[in-house]
Amino acid sequence: MTTLAERKEMIDQKFHGGNRNLRTLQFHLDSSEEDTIIDDVFVSIQDNLNNPNALDKCNLVISRFTYKAIQTNYSAKWLQIIEELITAYDNLRRELPCQLYISKSSCLGQFQTFDNEIEICLKTATLVSRNDLEKIEALIKLAYYYDGIGSYSQMEQSLIQAESICKISLSEHIYIADIWCALGCLKFITFDLNVAMKYFQKSLGVLKNLDRINDNSISKIKFAKTYSTCLHYMGRIKLEKHQFKECIDFYIQSECKLVDFCRDYKITQDVGATAFYHLRVAQVLDLLGLTKYADYHYQQSKHFFETENPYPSGLSQMTLAISKQEEQIKKSIEENSRISYGRGYLMSSIKLFVIYCKSLKLHLAFALIVNIFFKLLTDKLISFRYVLILLKQIFLSSYGLGIYTKLKIVQLKLLKSNEILTVCPCPDPKCKEHTPVKSIL
Repeated sequence: MTTLAERKEMIDQKFHGGNRNLRTLQFHLDSSEEDTIIDDVFVSIQDNLNNPNALDKCNLVISRFTYKAIQTNYSAKWLQIIEELITAYDNLRRELPCQLYISKSSCLGQFQTFDNEIEICLKTATLVSRNDLEKIEALIKLAYYYDGIGSYSQMEQSLIQAESICKISLSEHIYIADIWCALGCLKFITFDLNVAMKYFQKSLGVLKNLDRINDNSISKIKFAKTYSTCLHYMGRIKLEKHQFKECIDFYIQSECKLVDFCRDYKITQDVGATAFYHLRVAQVLDLLGLTKYADYHYQQSKHFFETENPYPSGLSQMTLAISKQEEQIKKSIEENSRISYGRGYLMSSIKLFVIYCKSLKLHLAFALIVNIFFKLLTDKLISFRYVLILLKQIFLSSYGLGIYTKLKIVQLKLLKSNEILTVCPCPDPKCKEHTPVKSIL
């Protein structure tokens, strides 16, 4: 037998529960991202899935908190609630909104670099977009997907299409800055460094103007990430030009800008960006022979990639950077194949090839080359389109085998150049106090 209080609760739920659940969704939309608990958002969405009038608001809530869900290692659970909302839309025979496809693609990207479903989601998002902003966002996401799988011509096509839409009426919008930042990344990848630098400078010009006029309409998360990415890649360009001090200075600026912005606007910290910051700083210090400081930053990078899992390729890149032994690199090859990260697969394979050649295991080196060509012919993991670009990167760039860079460092040391660092310039006092461990793997 129910009590009076229980009966009142049942009546309240029957006549007012739906409205209360709907108000909960609005509460999440109005609340601070930093103060919102993802589990609470998840429950609120589930409570509203049976209410046809609440589905569009559920989509808005999912879109708003997808970034935080990913940053707090909730990708799998978030993908589950997205699928439940998709089912709710399908049951009512209603067209799925653009943002739901984008949110789904973001979660899928946390598990594999290459996934046909990601491409399908984003292409569909461009078709069902209701306005230019939605279409541009889908095109930018699609471009970064193509970047991850090495389809650079398709990446450029997506960005040029987005840029052409932006130039009509959004010439001073956060999206044009985002597009120019992505084009800068593309030109960096394809070794057109001077053009890449110009794109990053153009992007920063728009961002600084938006910051100056304090445009409250811009996405704070997008602003912070684009600003930080521009500075980070400008550092990478400086490294390729062997300007090591300026390189690390840009890396530090990038990380500090992101941390400060996230703190000031109560945005969840982008752990992936922080993990890559430590990785890139460590690689520069490693090249310069500052192994004590490099070890500290490698360990920090490994910590973020392992505990937070922000990107499927991140831990793979970090592991490859510090791997010296044959078995370690073989594991890296296997992991890159598992997550379908073609660029990482090739870089790992070539590093293993060099080890085989040095140890005169020529039969294994030959077998490895045969296996690579077999994959080129039969597997979508890698394609002929970017193999030559990648080979150039691996042998000449600082992030590959760094052969040319290492020779350049020897020359600069002989000349006693002021570009050669003798200590890590990062502001973290723990770096200076660090005692290297024997192995961080």
